[in-house]
Amino acid sequence: MTMTQVAAPIDAVGSDSPVAGEARLVGIRGTATPTLEVVDRRRSQLWTLVFAGLVCLSVSVAILATGKGRDLGIANTVQFRAGTVLLVVALAFYVVEKERHLRRLAHLLVDERVKATAASERLKELESLHAAGTAMNSVLVIEEVLRVILSSAFELLQPVSGSIMLLQGPDTMVVVCKIGRSLDLPDRTRVGEGLEGRVALQRVPTLVRGTAADGRSLPTECAICAPLVHRGELLGTITLSGSAERVYSDYDLQSVSLFAGHAAVAIANSRLNASELELHRRLEAALSR
Repeated sequence: MTMTQVAAPIDAVGSDSPVAGEARLVGIRGTATPTLEVVDRRRSQLWTLVFAGLVCLSVSVAILATGKGRDLGIANTVQFRAGTVLLVVALAFYVVEKERHLRRLAHLLVDERVKATAASERLKELESLHAAGTAMNSVLVIEEVLRVILSSAFELLQPVSGSIMLLQGPDTMVVVCKIGRSLDLPDRTRVGEGLEGRVALQRVPTLVRGTAADGRSLPTECAICAPLVHRGELLGTITLSGSAERVYSDYDLQSVSLFAGHAAVAIANSRLNASELELHRRLEAALSR
């Protein structure tokens, strides 16, 4: 599915949609999808009409207020004055009503643009996740897998730094891959201690801003840490640190959670491949003897 195919249903305006209804009320016709530029053009036409009407009314009053106009006696009648007031009030009501609908139409169009942009960004994330998952599962050497994981994470979320910790022993995690800006963080931690240790213990992806759960101040604006779990087995964690220009949200947390699932499968596959290669090497050594 291409981005154009996703954006088309969002931009299309049905005959019974709120956008189409507001467009009819303000007099915008002949276009399937009104745009903000069309709304601005319609607003300019409206105010040009109002200006022209006021100019004509002023000229008429000025002519009737001259000597020849007073001889006709029209300007001094109650009907003329009442009609002039009603005309001005009707024109003002018309302008206010059209402007109200124009503003509502502009708000609806802005909302649809925001939705279309969000859908496009979400599609880009899903495409990045799919590409990252394919790349990770195509590599079977553990060192290459870890490098591809962090490189794909950087391309997806653009952090200032990232690291992968793998479980070694029953309750110890060690940093096996690190990329980005160097941060003063420990290369080894215990399960249950620090941000990575708590995420490993609870096995729940966590988004942290400013201060970690253990009270430790983060060296960056925010961080996302997700556990690497494969078939119920904890493999480690992946941590991405954001910046003031890239503050993460709950959507980013969901993306990293999906990404961590792909990464865990890739790590498990690479370990299985390494075990098979080692078993094959031992069998060849035994046969050669």
